[in-house]
Amino acid sequence: MNADIIKKRNFFLLWQGSLVSFIGSQLHLIASLAWLKSHPEYTSAIPLYLIAASLPIALMGLFGGALVDRSSSRNVVIFGDLISGVLAVLLGALFIFSDLFAKQWLLMALILITIGIGVCQSLHKPATLKLIKLTVAKDELCDGHAWYEFSNRISAPIGHAVGGFFITIVSFGALYLANGLSFIASAWSESKISRSLEQDDKANEQKKLSLKDVFSGIGKILNNSQYSGIKFIVLLVFMLNIFVAPIPALMPFLAVDILGMEINWIGYLFFILGLGLFVGVLISSKIYNKKMLGFCIEDLQIFIMCSAFLLLYSASNWVGVGFGLFLVGLISSSLSIHLTTRLQEMIPVDATGVVMGFIVSMAYICTPLALLGVAIALKLVAPQALTLFFLFSACCLGVYIIIKTVTNRTDWIGGSENAKN
Repeated sequence: MNADIIKKRNFFLLWQGSLVSFIGSQLHLIASLAWLKSHPEYTSAIPLYLIAASLPIALMGLFGGALVDRSSSRNVVIFGDLISGVLAVLLGALFIFSDLFAKQWLLMALILITIGIGVCQSLHKPATLKLIKLTVAKDELCDGHAWYEFSNRISAPIGHAVGGFFITIVSFGALYLANGLSFIASAWSESKISRSLEQDDKANEQKKLSLKDVFSGIGKILNNSQYSGIKFIVLLVFMLNIFVAPIPALMPFLAVDILGMEINWIGYLFFILGLGLFVGVLISSKIYNKKMLGFCIEDLQIFIMCSAFLLLYSASNWVGVGFGLFLVGLISSSLSIHLTTRLQEMIPVDATGVVMGFIVSMAYICTPLALLGVAIALKLVAPQALTLFFLFSACCLGVYIIIKTVTNRTDWIGGSENAKN
């Protein structure tokens, strides 16, 4: 990644705010899972909590992206974090004084406030992606997204380590309170971003926002021959997320039921996957727009991921599974950055919010679908049969590669040459 980009004041303020809020979100996650697990009667509510965390972003991403295009993305980012901070502080206060409330009320508050924060973040993420485009030059877009993804990936081990340490020292409420303060600190940092980055279109601000307008805007972009390559990127984004999203839910069964390892190996496998995700972020901008072995880098990445899924399906020991997880993590993070960059190179600034909101919605809807799919699969088949998911994923990616090769569909790769700002 290009270190010079972090020296740009506006981008640094945005990146710094994202990093702080990401770390706080990890504290929220650790506190929530630990509290639910510490009450056996609520263990079954863990999938409900995870769905509550992701579903609002999936459902509201379209609406949030359109709102970003009709207002100041800077203000959306600031108020999204500020409101999230107030909600998290409220949750912290409820848990600090938990003796005053029945446990079922605390559970309800946890779910509802998590949903509320998710709604705010459904506006925040497409606004952040739009601000990245406004704060860096066109040839720095890949580096900009890599640095943003870096803040996301590095926040997980930091947040997990800090949360795991303090969960035994302080109360659950203190971690929620820390999350709230992190959001408020992020809002303060983002408020220092220059207002001159964007000129708000007052006519657009006064338009009535409706779902019909949202879908109409997306349809115009997808059906515009000038942006024909976007359809292929959208397909790849959906495939990437639908195949990667179930892996965390499968990890306990992969470690214990399939490999026959001790339960602590769940953590080790997560670490290997996380290491791959982190390395993918580091190399993404270095290999962007490169060709290897006669293939464009995205096609080569898809082929490697296909091979990684086959390895996860057939491996019988932790070395093979670990290597497969590392490759999946590496390729998924690197490819995600490449596809996001290509999208932003193709689409005009005034359509960035609605398209990125659509992409964010597609990405996040995969998580509840994956959790639901794993729950159904566990009812129908033995845990050992869950590896068929990896074979299915490999076959789908293989079919995509074959169709693309036979039809010679490369317009989505070259489409960025016609990008408009």
